[in-house]
Amino acid sequence: MSIKKIGITLVATVLLASAAWLGASIYVGRTTEKWISTLVEQTTKQKKLRLVNLKHEQSLFHSQGKFEIRFNELAADAATGAQKFSVVVEYRISNLLLPASSMRFNWNMKPSGEYGVEVNRLFGSELSLQGNGQLGYGGRALTSLKMPELVMRNGGDRLQISPSSGQFSWAGQALAFDWKTSRIAMLTDGMPLDIDGLSAKADFTNRNRGIGSFEFAIDKLSTKEGTAEGLSVQTSVAERQDRIDLQVNHKLSALTVAGQKIRDAVIDLTLTGLDVSGIDTLSTIASDSDDFKNLTADEQSRSKAAMRQLLNQGFTIALPKISAQVNSGSINGDVKVEFLKSDSATTSTFSSATSLRATGQLLAKGKAVDNAQKMMAVMMGLATDSKEGLKSNFEFTGNTFKANGKTRDVTNELSLIDGYINGLIAP
Repeated sequence: MSIKKIGITLVATVLLASAAWLGASIYVGRTTEKWISTLVEQTTKQKKLRLVNLKHEQSLFHSQGKFEIRFNELAADAATGAQKFSVVVEYRISNLLLPASSMRFNWNMKPSGEYGVEVNRLFGSELSLQGNGQLGYGGRALTSLKMPELVMRNGGDRLQISPSSGQFSWAGQALAFDWKTSRIAMLTDGMPLDIDGLSAKADFTNRNRGIGSFEFAIDKLSTKEGTAEGLSVQTSVAERQDRIDLQVNHKLSALTVAGQKIRDAVIDLTLTGLDVSGIDTLSTIASDSDDFKNLTADEQSRSKAAMRQLLNQGFTIALPKISAQVNSGSINGDVKVEFLKSDSATTSTFSSATSLRATGQLLAKGKAVDNAQKMMAVMMGLATDSKEGLKSNFEFTGNTFKANGKTRDVTNELSLIDGYINGLIAP
């Protein structure tokens, strides 16, 4: 083949590839327009919010537009029907295909309506949350989050939030975000509150079931009464075959309040063995009924059946670790409550005597409890004094409750519990 023919072939190949690239970019733009329109239409089925007033302008390789987010529970003006508070979202999209992404976008959200104007007035400037993002070829979307400093003064009250930032990503059922701000200062009714280093982050692989992790943390919190440092709450939810396990870890590095000093406090909470199908049913009903506020007869029947299923399949609630250094002493303990799996998956009544079992203990050493508090706890039968320290423990099984060396029959108390639970699950 001659050099001339090779050159013509190369030019044709480049032109063909360029046409395909530009055509694909145009197709992505058209698909984006349709996706946004479909999203707006779908929100008419939502109980809490809806998207309205979509204005989308599409060109070959760019688009721009805006829409309004309205919250259904907020009031509208009786005369005009205008929403008193809503959020307006403006966006601009570039759908020219690039090696790293199929599109890029930027957006901002601003309050609107009568109440939105008042909110802006209180802060002395227009509030705005904005970000820049992109959509990858694997379907993962990522955007930055940014909000400027917020300062509000109203008489003697004030609120100041330092500039905050983070990012948000999603792909199918997966969702992740992180958000942080360095300081929040508030004064209301003469009561000050200072928060240093607030952050929140999450990573969910299945957002509908809440499968994944979430963490909320504060470096330091100060009020007129005391100071807390190193406060964090970490939550993780995992799916195990047909069960769901939840774990929540609470930590506090230091707390000083009312002359008391607490250090290295840890409280772990676990909820294990929850039936997946029961959780899914209740989650769906909660979404459709506005968090169980407006249940139809069918939804009431299905929710009762789901709760029966959860109880019949059994699960465990526990505080496996309770510990803290208090003054010059320490506190350690644990609690466990088991809902035993029923012999029959169709059991329609609940009995605490046959389905419930619980144990727990708490030990206070050193100066964690002063003499007056120790004497009061012993006199009331809440604990016993021992060489190890002030000890409290209990065990429940059948109709018997044992606590601190004393046993009592709790048949009457259990009948009240059974009556309440059976009222929730009865067909």
